[in-house]
Amino acid sequence: MAAFRPPRERIDRLAVMVEAALKQSAAVTLKKPAEGRAIFSNALAENLRIEHDIEQETLATLQKHGQAIYQQNADFQALLNQGKKVIAKKRGFVL
Repeated sequence: MAAFRPPRERIDRLAVMVEAALKQSAAVTLKKPAEGRAIFSNALAENLRIEHDIEQETLATLQKHGQAIYQQNADFQALLNQGKKVIAKKRGFVL
């Protein structure tokens, strides 16, 4: 499977939004906004990659049990969400 790479423009837009929110806070002063945006961008990209990996692992697990899920008429989305929570917790990641 190819590595997950969210669009750089999306990540950069999110980083600008984080920066803007922090600028509104009296408790935070960004002395080097460009460096801050780069750090935010990297953190956001890593977060999205981890979330994607968790979802892919959950989907693979659910596919192994696809027939049983179908036969029981189970709510696939609910199983997906619950599975992601379980895997994230095992990894020490908060969704």
